Amino acid sequence: MITATKGRNWLTVILCALTFVYTVVTYTYYSDGNLAGHKYLDDVGSGSPQSESLSKKNCKLPKLNPWDPIILEYIKPNKIYQANSSVEILTKLNDGVLTKTFDDSKKECAYRCMFPVNDRQLEYGDWSDISQGATPECDVVETRCFYVDQRNSSIFNYMHAQIRQTKTNPKNDEQQTPNVHIIVFDSVSHSSLIRTMPKTLETLKSEYGAVPFPHLNKVGSNSRPNGYAFLLGKQLRNISKSPISIGHPSDYANDDESCQKPMDDDQHVFSIFKSAGYKTAYMDDWATNAFTYPNCVGFGRNDSIDHTMKSFFLRLGVGINNYTSPTISKTVRTANKMDELMYPYFEQFINAYPDVPKFSLMWTSYLAHDDNNNLFQADDFFVDFFTKNKAKFQNSFIFLMSDHGIRFGGIRTTKIGEMEDANPALLVILPHHLRENATLVNTLVSNSQEPISHYDLFATFVDIARAKHSDENKIVLHGSSILRELPQPRTCDNLRIPIEFCNCMYPKASKISDNAESQQIASKLVENMNNVIQSDTLLQSVCTPLTLNMNTSVLMDEFDADNEYTIYFVTFNVVPGNGSYRAYAGRPKGGDVTVLSSEYTRLDMYAKTAYCASSSLYINFCYCKELVLKDNI
Repeated sequence: MITATKGRNWLTVILCALTFVYTVVTYTYYSDGNLAGHKYLDDVGSGSPQSESLSKKNCKLPKLNPWDPIILEYIKPNKIYQANSSVEILTKLNDGVLTKTFDDSKKECAYRCMFPVNDRQLEYGDWSDISQGATPECDVVETRCFYVDQRNSSIFNYMHAQIRQTKTNPKNDEQQTPNVHIIVFDSVSHSSLIRTMPKTLETLKSEYGAVPFPHLNKVGSNSRPNGYAFLLGKQLRNISKSPISIGHPSDYANDDESCQKPMDDDQHVFSIFKSAGYKTAYMDDWATNAFTYPNCVGFGRNDSIDHTMKSFFLRLGVGINNYTSPTISKTVRTANKMDELMYPYFEQFINAYPDVPKFSLMWTSYLAHDDNNNLFQADDFFVDFFTKNKAKFQNSFIFLMSDHGIRFGGIRTTKIGEMEDANPALLVILPHHLRENATLVNTLVSNSQEPISHYDLFATFVDIARAKHSDENKIVLHGSSILRELPQPRTCDNLRIPIEFCNCMYPKASKISDNAESQQIASKLVENMNNVIQSDTLLQSVCTPLTLNMNTSVLMDEFDADNEYTIYFVTFNVVPGNGSYRAYAGRPKGGDVTVLSSEYTRLDMYAKTAYCASSSLYINFCYCKELVLKDNI
């Protein structure tokens, strides 16, 4: 029995009342799309007869409540993280000049440049003394200080980053070509952005005319498939032909082609904008990014990227540890807020090259990847950032967005958390002069109430760049530009959104079931996992076979694709490890169960039990064999 004091009861009443008021205001303002001066469209579709194939049914869009009572226990806005201001930084890099911050003839400092070779390697320049000042000819600089009579023994190690401008060929535009900036907050849903960063949202809406897109739907489980969708416009996994899909093959022959082949000559956004005359910059605070996760090649060269902090984060040792300096890492992490570390570099890029258009991708994982509650304390920082840089952003497209919502933790186990995961944040900002184009603005606002996918964003970037691929091959497009009228109907299958991530609201019957039928369906899903493990050389050697955990309940949503085919959305656990998964299966009337999901969603953290398969794209299926041996000792 649960008991509570009177004080707690009153606190609960007050909290519920405040939550209700905030919910009504916020939900009405954002979810209904009330932007001053713009009329939004009504919800798209209202369902279809059950006899119609699910792949052709209209999509009824959800209206999520960012403060739904189901998730309130997981929302904790009191986390504050501060850098240690007492750390003494002995070198500084301002306006291209590197100097020491002390005046002591017994001490000296030296520096060297660091250059990215590719996504996984860097090379070092020669050490030179800073003396009375130096002008490093590179973007990322490592420094060390020492006593003059003990040069080999460092007393300070650090890194700095700058935009070291290169020569340009100005474009003779009557109206200068707009800049394009993509800012990615990893693992942030549309609802999470609303509840954690209200002041930033209000600033962007009122000062920048930002248009929220509340119905962006992810196309894959994690950063990699979603990143490929909006940065290369390509599909990583097959969507099999079935009663719920016409079938969509991957753009790659196999995982090796997409993972082990360098992507330099593929149709990525950097090559598209570079070939259109843009200066380019790439900032990512996690070395194992959407292109290199979990053990992929990524870029083999850097000829499409003019500026990057790659060397900085390789040396810092985040994700890839080959170049880690423990002393540098400790000082940098202590003296800085990691989630803000890239923004001075970004600001320098915004201010650089006034005579040519600029394209940038800023991808921050530290901010919210493991805990969206971190976003509360970042709200003031981003209000300040966008306020002070407003003039510099006047001629810019800005896409403030995410790859997916939060994928782990308590909130993810709820129905609301499940939908939030599939509904990443997206705000779109037009250049100032285009906000006066009523036709364009009305089109954008209307499209904001449609379901869209990351493939549509890639098509939008291609539209802005007016691009042709550098090798004159036709660019593969699986989406449509959100700056133009969108084709209809917009179903998940038409948008290449696998059913396991589709947020369209089709009628479902939910139940907790431990009967023979639910266990049979869940066992079929586990059998498929074991088939994947056995077919992969690495997984077979290090991962143990899995079985359905009969001591936990199987949760199942059941609905009809048509009168002859039933779909099951199943939540189940496996042993060993009690890993928790969700996946789709289907069965024709009187037929056998088949697996529909191209990916399974894993609901629990698995890094500590799947470390032995860290280089596999199917790491979430793994429970390391050596852990089983330890458990049996």
